[in-house]
Amino acid sequence: MSALDNGLPAVRDMLASRFSPSHRLFFLLLSFFKPEELLFVDIETKSLFIETSIIEIGAGYFEGNKFTVKQFTALTDSSEYLVLEEFAKLLPGKKAFVTFNGRTFDIPFIDGRMAYYGGPDTPAEITSMHNFDILHFSRCCYKREFDSYSLKAMEAQVLGKERDGDIDGAEVHIYFENFLATQNPEYIEPIVYHNREDVFAMVQIMERLLDRWIK
Repeated sequence: MSALDNGLPAVRDMLASRFSPSHRLFFLLLSFFKPEELLFVDIETKSLFIETSIIEIGAGYFEGNKFTVKQFTALTDSSEYLVLEEFAKLLPGKKAFVTFNGRTFDIPFIDGRMAYYGGPDTPAEITSMHNFDILHFSRCCYKREFDSYSLKAMEAQVLGKERDGDIDGAEVHIYFENFLATQNPEYIEPIVYHNREDVFAMVQIMERLLDRWIK
């Protein structure tokens, strides 16, 4: 009760001293945030190494009952900074990220690429913002129920949804290189579709976790 009186940081520290970050109580910290303060983030990159560039950032957010997804795509090797700059414009007013493995990949990757360019300036250190990582909560909530907890697997197993004509995340860089070589939009469209579906899947899986853990 003392921790609750002292706000989110105190509650988070208390929970961290007793439980793993995937524990249900960490998920229930959602109660400290308004839906409008959450930013759902998913990125597509040339590789898993931070020295390579970001191809696409998808960001979703609530405005009342409306959920909007904005996507920023690098159409040239030199336009990554513009993608980061546009993404940074969404950060004011946001207090927490919702990601899928984004605590260890997406957000540190974005932070690393921003540091590489020396900007753009952001209203907060993004690695210090609270991060609701749906991957780890899914593993905890559906423990031993599934063989795979990838986003697509969770989409199929929990939402009963199979994507039609989607590419694999590992194929993104191949499509991007083909686009750079040909300028054929048929190579960039699958990347945009894949990224958008990932963002929508995170929202729906979070809703299922809420149903299972709260209602």
